[in-house]
Amino acid sequence: MSKKMMRSTNDKMVAGVAGGVAEYVQIDPVIVRLLFALAILSNPPLGLLVYVLMAIIMPRDEEVEGMMNPFTEDEIVVKDS
Repeated sequence: MSKKMMRSTNDKMVAGVAGGVAEYVQIDPVIVRLLFALAILSNPPLGLLVYVLMAIIMPRDEEVEGMMNPFTEDEIVVKDS
């Protein structure tokens, strides 16, 4: 299965974007947060626009897990034919 970029529900401070990006590229989330802060400080409209768009576009990790397996073990019934 391919790796997908998702907002983190476990490692988040605002919307989980930095935590999700950090998990995707496998680096410390603090580094990603600092890069977002630097982008926002150097060009506020563009930095905020990128962050907000990523927060809107990226699915939360729990939403993606739900799409992969929408059924719980109790809901799956195997019938003999």
